[in-house]
Amino acid sequence: MTLKSLLLLALSAGALLPLSGQAQTMEEARDELAAFNWDAAYKHFTILAANAKPPSETWAQATFGAAAAVSNRQPASKDFADEAAKLYQSIVDSTPQSKYAPRSIMKLARLKELRDYPGDTPDLDGAVELYLKVAKTWPNEPIASEATLRAAAGRVQAYDAPGFTKVLSGISLLEQWIADHPKDPYLSIMYQYLGDTYFLPLSTSALNAGDSEKMKQFYAKSLACYDKVNTLGWTDAGNQGPILWRCAVMSEAIGNTPSAIKYYTQIIDQTPTSGKAFESQLALKRLGAPVPEIDLAHKKSARPATQPATQEGLR
Repeated sequence: MTLKSLLLLALSAGALLPLSGQAQTMEEARDELAAFNWDAAYKHFTILAANAKPPSETWAQATFGAAAAVSNRQPASKDFADEAAKLYQSIVDSTPQSKYAPRSIMKLARLKELRDYPGDTPDLDGAVELYLKVAKTWPNEPIASEATLRAAAGRVQAYDAPGFTKVLSGISLLEQWIADHPKDPYLSIMYQYLGDTYFLPLSTSALNAGDSEKMKQFYAKSLACYDKVNTLGWTDAGNQGPILWRCAVMSEAIGNTPSAIKYYTQIIDQTPTSGKAFESQLALKRLGAPVPEIDLAHKKSARPATQPATQEGLR
């Protein structure tokens, strides 16, 4: 072998090795990401991706990590967002069957949904289209539940008053999913989102328009959803005090006194530090119901929901 050939071979081999001071393993790159060291993580993942080849899982994982890192680099800019989108799209194009493909589409949708940098304009319709693509392409995978929830949220965020066509279509999408998947692991958070949406913007819009009957109809629907959450368990157990207060007030507004008593009592028992415990005692006294003492030292715990992770990490 000639001297020139030996030199070329040595250079080629060196290119496959990590540079001095760079991450040598995927674990080290992930550690940088977990520590919010976005610049270092992006650099490390980029090197790891360059030393791998698509459609290998190593390449997909490293490229996903690089995209996650660059999307968070500061100061936020269009260039960083565009680079992240380019990397996520490359995973979808080069490894459409990999486990990183559906999550990459979710990330692309998220980039459209959010305002990622000053002057950015969200594209809710584009985001919803991508979320629905995930739900339809991987209907039997856990990610389909999250994709459906996010698609519904994308429609609701339109807040298209006064008819609320998109908001109502988001509600319908989620209610149909629940009907078809009665044991979905996201059931609690889906019902809570529906309860939130029936309350705001729908019931509040009716109230502002002076339509008390429609307001009460939306209150009843919101309350029915929150009742489901109360049975299933709260995804943020311990911090549900403001929602419990909302439920109690809505219950009174629609004339459901037993429900109001139940929720006022829960506030005192489960969230005595929520700021509404004393007012709940006054409400119970006004309604002629038993009034529990506020016991900050021995509050009763609400049953938390079994909630799946909403983001698949790199670990």
